[in-house]
Amino acid sequence: MIERDSFTMPFDTYTTKQLLQQAQQIELAAATQLDTRIDLIIQICSNIHELQKERGRSNIFLASKGEYYTQACLEQYQATDKAQADLWAILKQHYVGQPNIATNHHLLLSLAVVLQHFAELPSLRYQIETQSITAEQATQHYSKIIRAMIAVIYEAVDITQHEALQQSLLGLFSFVQAKEYAGQERAWGGIGFAQSHFTTELCNKLAQLKDDQDTHFTLFTNYSATHLVQAWQDTQTHATQHEVNKLRRLIANMTLQDAVANQIAEVWYELTTHRIDAFRLIEHTIIEALKHKICAYRRALKLGQPLQSHEHETLEWTSQPELVFCTSIKNLLLEQAHRIKQMDRELTEAKQALHDHKMIYQAKVILVAQLNINEQQAHKQLQQTAMQKGQTIVQIANFIVQQYG
Repeated sequence: MIERDSFTMPFDTYTTKQLLQQAQQIELAAATQLDTRIDLIIQICSNIHELQKERGRSNIFLASKGEYYTQACLEQYQATDKAQADLWAILKQHYVGQPNIATNHHLLLSLAVVLQHFAELPSLRYQIETQSITAEQATQHYSKIIRAMIAVIYEAVDITQHEALQQSLLGLFSFVQAKEYAGQERAWGGIGFAQSHFTTELCNKLAQLKDDQDTHFTLFTNYSATHLVQAWQDTQTHATQHEVNKLRRLIANMTLQDAVANQIAEVWYELTTHRIDAFRLIEHTIIEALKHKICAYRRALKLGQPLQSHEHETLEWTSQPELVFCTSIKNLLLEQAHRIKQMDRELTEAKQALHDHKMIYQAKVILVAQLNINEQQAHKQLQQTAMQKGQTIVQIANFIVQQYG
C-alpha cells in the first residue's frame, strides 16, 4: 500500500461555533442596517406623496391660467418643505458626513441626485407662480424629481438576502411605482380637464398610465401578504374608484372637437386624490408590516436561530471519528442546509424580478434623457424594439444600460 501524507482539518466544536457566531453577527449587522434603510424609505415615500400632490395642484393652477388652486399650491409648498426637512434629518443622522458608513455608493449617488433636484425646486415654483412655464413642462420636472426618489428606493431595498424580506421589499417597491403612475394620471388628467379638452396624445398617455398601474399592482399582489392585497382590493370596489372609472370612460370617448367644463378639473383632482390617499394608507401598512418582519428577523438572529443564506452549496460532513460534532451544532447545520435548499429557488426568483425591474427602469431613464421623451413613450419604445428583435424587454433594457448607462 502506498503511504501518502494527509492533512487533518482542525475542525472542532469550538471553531464551528465561532464561525456560526461570526456569520450570525454579520447577518445581524445587515438587519440593523436594514432598519436604517426602512427609516429612509419611509421619508422618501412621504416626500414622493407630497410632491405628487404639489404636481397635481400646480398643473391645474397652470392649465386653468391661475383660476384654480392658487392658495392650495402655497399650502402644498409648506407640506412638501416639511417632508423635505424630515428627510434631511434622517440623512444627517445616518448618511451625510458619517465616517465608515456601511452602505453602497449607488445609494449615496442616488441621494445626491435627489438633493440636487430639491435645490432646483424653488426655481420651479417661481416659474409656476409667474406662469412662465407650461403645465406639461412642470409635470415633467416634478416627475423627474419623483423618479430620482424612486431610484433611491431601488438602491435602498437591495441589501438583504432574507427571502421573505426580499419579497416584501419587492412588493413595496411595486406598490410605490404603481402609486406614482396613479399620481401621473391625476396630473395629466388635471391638465386636460383644466384646459377643457383632451388631445389624442393625452388620451393615449392616460390609457398607458392606467395600464402601467395595473401591471405594477399585479406585481404587488404577487409578492405581498394576503391582508395587504385585500386592503388594495377593497379600494378597487370603493365608490371613489367607480367615479374615477366614469371620468376615465369620459376621457376615452372624447374626440378632438369635444369640450368639457373646466370645473371638472377640481372634481377629478379630488376624486383621484382620495384614491391616492387610500393608496398612501396602504403604503403605511406595507411599511409597518415590513418593519415587524425585520424586528422578528433580528430577534431570531439574536436567539441564534438558523441563518438564512443565499449560497447554493449544501452543507455536508462525514462521520469520521476525528470529526466529532456537538449534537446541537450538527442539528443546527442540518436545519440550515435544509432551509437553504427550500428558500433558494424563491429567493433567486425574487432577486431576478427586482433586478429585471431595476434594469427596465434604468433603461427608461436613459431613453427619457437621450431622446427627450416621457416615461410612457420610453416604455413603448422598449416594447417595440423587443418585438422587432424577437427579444424580451429585459434583454433590450440590459443592452441599453450597458451601452449608454
